[in-house]
Parts: sequence; structure tokens; C-alpha cells
Amino acid sequence: PGDGHPTSQRSSPSHPRDQGDHQDFAVGGRRRHLRWKGVGVELVDAIQNNDQAMRLNGLREYFHDALSNLEHALRLVGRQEARVAAIHQNYLLKLQEKTNTRLRMLTILSTVFMPLTLVTGIYGMNLRHMPELGWRFSYPVVIGLMVLLAGVMVWSFYRRGWFK
Repeated sequence: PGDGHPTSQRSSPSHPRDQGDHQDFAVGGRRRHLRWKGVGVELVDAIQNNDQAMRLNGLREYFHDALSNLEHALRLVGRQEARVAAIHQNYLLKLQEKTNTRLRMLTILSTVFMPLTLVTGIYGMNLRHMPELGWRFSYPVVIGLMVLLAGVMVWSFYRRGWFK
């Protein structure tokens, strides 16, 4: 709980606030890596361009080892930067997938209820000269047709794989 990690205080990683914490952690990590990378590049340049330090006999091997270690650290920072970028990209893809799923369900609901709303609107106008209003079974037939229409549309969407 008190280890300083932004998500250690919550138990569920699927919590919406945790996703933002993961993104903030990834972006902050990327900024830290870029900062260390900049410092490392400056140090490599300083060591390579400082001929006076390389002329000192006793420090030549020291600077060579330091340069080697610094280049290794820069490669490590580059790999970590690539990993953070990949994690961030994966997060964005998951977010897009959730949005697409929600929009697909809203599309299905809108498509099913639009014709039903049209039929309801036509019969809700209370016109006198609608021949089927005098028929005894007009109400159950209209309700049945509306249910049938909605069922056919839902079945059609199911067959085309919209619910997957």
C-alpha cells in the first residue's frame, strides 16, 4: 500500500481511475527516460570531445570504461523508452476497442428502435380516418408486428456478428 506506486492503493486494475494512473505512470516514465537519455548523450559527447582528459595517462582507461558504461546505459534507456511507448500504444488500442464496442451497441439500439418509433408516432397522431382503428384486433396486430420487426432486426445483427 505505501510503496509509492500510483496503483498500489487500489485493488482492482480494471478500475477506470487505475487506467489513467497507468497512463500517467507510463508518460512520467517516458519523460524520466528522455531526461536521462539527454544527460547521457551530453556526457558521451563531453568524454569523447575532451582530448585533454584522454591525454592523461592514468585516467585514459577510466574514461574508456566510463564511456562504455554510459553507452550501455543509453542503450538500456532506449529499450525502456521503446517499451513505454509500446505500453502506451497498447493502452490507446484498448481504449479505442472499448469505444468501438459501445458505439456498436448504440448503433444496434438506434437501428432497432427507429422503425418502432416511426410506427408509434404514426399511430399516436389520433387521426379519425385510419381504417384499422375500427378493427377489433388492430392493437394486438400492430404490437405483434413491432415485436416481430424488432426481433428480425436483432436476429439479423446477431447473424452478421455484431454482438461479438
